[in-house]
Amino acid sequence: MHNSHDMPMNVVRKVFTVLHGRFGNAFLNKFATGKLITVQGQDHPRDMGVETAMRTWAKQLGGMTPDQIAYGLGFDYDFPPSCDEFRLRCREYRKPVVFGQAQLLLPKPKATPERKAEHHANYAKLREQLGWGAQ
Repeated sequence: MHNSHDMPMNVVRKVFTVLHGRFGNAFLNKFATGKLITVQGQDHPRDMGVETAMRTWAKQLGGMTPDQIAYGLGFDYDFPPSCDEFRLRCREYRKPVVFGQAQLLLPKPKATPERKAEHHANYAKLREQLGWGAQ
């Protein structure tokens, strides 16, 4: 049974297709039982274990964004991931922060008298090197 919080089955099928492409039968054999069942909307019988796994993944991955799923699929796994491993990797996704926004998050530099004196000295030295004279 599919509820509104589950990931759509067509997306889960794509995830399984990508992972099968990367790991071959080592991925699908983690779930396969050998018992074939008829699945509504599918044109040929499916393995019951794989279908059960897909429904479980649909529930576990519900609410994930496309970016999170893409991140999980792009992770460099050593072995075919379990649902929990895949979900963990998906959750590690962080939106890229624009440079200007990241700068706003940094603490403001402290303008101590020593730092001011250092900057004035560097500025005066640079003006002298450029032949601009003292200010």
